[in-house]
Amino acid sequence: MSSHGEPIWAAQFVRHEDDPPPVSGAKAFVQLRGRLLMATARAIHRLSDDGSSWETLTREVSRPLAVIGDSLFVGDGDGVHRSDDGGFTWRRAVWGLTNRRVPYLAGVGGTLWAGTGAVHRGPRAAIYRSDDLGESWALTTANPWGPDKGPGEVETFAASDGNVWAYAEGAVWRYGGQHGKWQELDGGPFDNGLATYRGVLHAVEQGRLLRLDAATRTWEPPSSDARELLAARAAAMLTTRDRIYVGTEGQGVQVSTDAGVSWADAGLGQRSVSVLYEYGGAIYAGSPPRGGAQRLRSGAGTWERLNRGDGHGPQSTPSVVTLGERLYALDRHDMSASVDHGRTWEPVAGPATNVVALPSAYGRIYEATRGDGVHVMELVGRRWRDSGPVETRLAVRWVAAVGGVVYAGGSDGGVHVPVEALRPARHSLARLRLPRGRVLSADDRAVVFNAPGGLIRSIDGGITGARLPKPAATINGGAPRLDSMYVATGDMGVLRYDEGEWTPVNDGLPTLDVRGFARTGSRLYAAAHGAGVFRARERTLGDATLHWEPVGDNAALGEATAIAASETMLYVGIAGGDILASANGGVSWRPAGSLHDGMDPRGLAASGKQWYVATDAGVYKLSATGQWEVVPLTPAFIHAAAVGDGVAYVLTDSAVYRASGPDGSWARTPYDARGMTHIALLGGSLYASGKYGVVHRMDIED
Repeated sequence: MSSHGEPIWAAQFVRHEDDPPPVSGAKAFVQLRGRLLMATARAIHRLSDDGSSWETLTREVSRPLAVIGDSLFVGDGDGVHRSDDGGFTWRRAVWGLTNRRVPYLAGVGGTLWAGTGAVHRGPRAAIYRSDDLGESWALTTANPWGPDKGPGEVETFAASDGNVWAYAEGAVWRYGGQHGKWQELDGGPFDNGLATYRGVLHAVEQGRLLRLDAATRTWEPPSSDARELLAARAAAMLTTRDRIYVGTEGQGVQVSTDAGVSWADAGLGQRSVSVLYEYGGAIYAGSPPRGGAQRLRSGAGTWERLNRGDGHGPQSTPSVVTLGERLYALDRHDMSASVDHGRTWEPVAGPATNVVALPSAYGRIYEATRGDGVHVMELVGRRWRDSGPVETRLAVRWVAAVGGVVYAGGSDGGVHVPVEALRPARHSLARLRLPRGRVLSADDRAVVFNAPGGLIRSIDGGITGARLPKPAATINGGAPRLDSMYVATGDMGVLRYDEGEWTPVNDGLPTLDVRGFARTGSRLYAAAHGAGVFRARERTLGDATLHWEPVGDNAALGEATAIAASETMLYVGIAGGDILASANGGVSWRPAGSLHDGMDPRGLAASGKQWYVATDAGVYKLSATGQWEVVPLTPAFIHAAAVGDGVAYVLTDSAVYRASGPDGSWARTPYDARGMTHIALLGGSLYASGKYGVVHRMDIED
């Protein structure tokens, strides 16, 4: 009970000793009331009293940070926020801040400076100042960069000689004078980082340290003997009483003890260091996005990694359930268990590590995952078993092999995998984590998806990726080649992405209906419906502009509907169900099988020595005896689960499945679930949340 007699929650934090560090990448350091604070991508942390770990003060706020007196300020895409109690409570400080995208803040004396970034179809980058702790802001510049140019954001501030200096995209600016104006200094382009050393402003110009002559406001070397360059471009600069430290892009930290005449390696080699700070006689370095925080103590020869949390930080725990006498909590997509009512927690080994929902009912826990299907744990024995919906007669539009796992896309937009792919023995295989997208190409380097928001090239299985705009065409396949991206379309032929635009590359193609690509070694092939199979050639060596030439003289190739390749073989699916194969790059072809019932191959994929065919009646593979076998499929991407008395539901990319009874099989409900994100049971109805805040209801039938 509170002091006012009101009931309150007792908090239990789900953390254990081998937790991943709370610091994914330090982005800024400041001191507040004698304590060191650090901003990461999603939180502000405070160094513990003994300097060994970090306390998480608040989440969902990050760089930039600034301190004036006892007030802490952070900037984000919604302006500036101020805290007067060390980061526990916040209030907005935006009056007069017409551009509220604030990527940089700095406290200089009693003045707070905000560098804003350009907003698409909105305000340009600008610099604001506040002399009343953020209560009001004044614009200090009306576009000092001229009418036709401007940096994306202001990145660094510094002060010396009664002036304020700003760094923005290769240029250094001075604010001062009787009327307070910004003026660009000559020189550059400069690397990131400004610092004052012994009262003089210093900057780095293409690897050379320079200092500013206050009288002439021109840049000069620190001495006539200073000819040595930094090992790489500068990304941050810090000065102490007798040293200059420079964080570089990819070469760690460089240090000079002779005012910049010579440089020595200070450690953290092969890292990019974009934040440097001095606190308590030690140097702190940050290496976003995943390099964490490092510390170099005075007199020490090596850096120490400082990424451990102390167990008092808030933690996102989206699900807590009970099974028997145990509590189970979903934390960071992993599970933890407690046998003492939440006072202590231990990690629980499960069949998957990307859990999105963890409901429980009638002595079972249902584990819904993103990429690993559905699993159930029984109270008796506490062992996991696979328990996902199974489809065998699914209309499939594409099939692809990624990292040893075959993925199939249904006509309803759902993504499925063979049931055998989710068996515990295969959980070491790489998993895709991006649902609601079609795999266009996959190799050892990257996977390319056709997702609702555009094309995505990912090197981590779909967790993150670079996005390309989607062409206005029906996309049937994709292939990265010669540092460009090519797509096969059903109505515009082959398109190449270059300098922000898609351009046709159809020289030699007699039709614009291209059903897909296949690659053997460095050779790229395209299946053109109504015309045959074509091989790409550069017009000149290294030229990314392609010319297509036909391969093979088999008349059936004109009815090609799909194409794929293994390490040595080309496969083409023909309308009516025939599969042709070539071992010599398409020069000659032989029959490799024929689907029964005259089904058209919608897609082909090879995984090892086995290859798969997508049809309107499911996915088939050819057995060792030459017989076609249907491949049982299960949805890999589960977005939510809801369980009640005697019934369970799971939400996938495209459908809702229901299981009656604890051991009942799953059945697809008739409701379209595309765009749904969560489900919940209430009374006799199932509710689902969708786009734009809409909640849908499905009445449950017995």
